Amino acid sequence: RVAARKPLYGECFPHNAVDLNAPAKGIRHRGGIDGHWKLIVPHVPADADGPGKPELYDLAADPHEKTNRIAEKPDVAAALRRKLGEWWNPVR
Repeated sequence: RVAARKPLYGECFPHNAVDLNAPAKGIRHRGGIDGHWKLIVPHVPADADGPGKPELYDLAADPHEKTNRIAEKPDVAAALRRKLGEWWNPVR
């Protein structure tokens, strides 16, 4: 059934808006699932301690997301990041 699933993308915002005129300033994470791969890309505002590290999970082999595979699969992460970037545009 995973093969039949369409790619899914999303973003995570904190409860309180940082800037109502520019909602993208408050985003915390963006991510996507394509096939059995899931990518999470942290986005931390400039006034925070610094960005977290991206995470890549093989949902077929690791459904509980315990092993970050980003170092082993940079090509998969790059492809997913590119697709996520094509989908996510805060100006729309």
